[in-house]
Amino acid sequence: MGAISRRGPSGLSRQYRSFIPKPHVLAIELCVRTDIQQRYIMRLNVPNFICIGAQKAGTSTLYSILSQHPDILLSTPKETFYFQDDEKFSDGLAGYLSYFPNYNGQPVTGGIEPSYMPLEKVPERLAELLGKEVRILACLRNPVDRAYSHYWMNRRKGFESLSFEAALVAETERIKSGDSEQLRYGYVRSGLYAKHLRRYF
Repeated sequence: MGAISRRGPSGLSRQYRSFIPKPHVLAIELCVRTDIQQRYIMRLNVPNFICIGAQKAGTSTLYSILSQHPDILLSTPKETFYFQDDEKFSDGLAGYLSYFPNYNGQPVTGGIEPSYMPLEKVPERLAELLGKEVRILACLRNPVDRAYSHYWMNRRKGFESLSFEAALVAETERIKSGDSEQLRYGYVRSGLYAKHLRRYF
């Protein structure tokens, strides 16, 4: 069995250093060291909590309150939709960290994402990118009050033309089209907290 190669502080094996001209060795070592440092910095900045909703359950107030604490850094803007958007998620951890431009060593970093709770793909993605140790926060509200508030938000934004009663009847068909429709018209579905939270806990 061959001898085990020894590595310098940069991680570049001495076995290969002897075959590379010195200027190139220096360049390679700088690249390796920079990459290691960058990954270390990224790990320090990995958000350690995510609030997953629910929609219309006080998440904007929570964002406003937490933003005032000097040891807490929240994403900018409040809702990044990062873990539900396939294109955004493909950018990996570096892409998500771009939503925390003011990171300066704050011990608590996180995001407030009220749309995450009912989406089935989000829990696995959070664990994949942020680690299974990330803390999950949930703001809950009486499901009936939440649904009615959700309905009137849609009315104000011009997304809803049906009466509240008719919208509840139409919900099952409406939300079949995909995640966007589930979030927009899932008046009842978004309030099924136990069902959604089981995917996280």
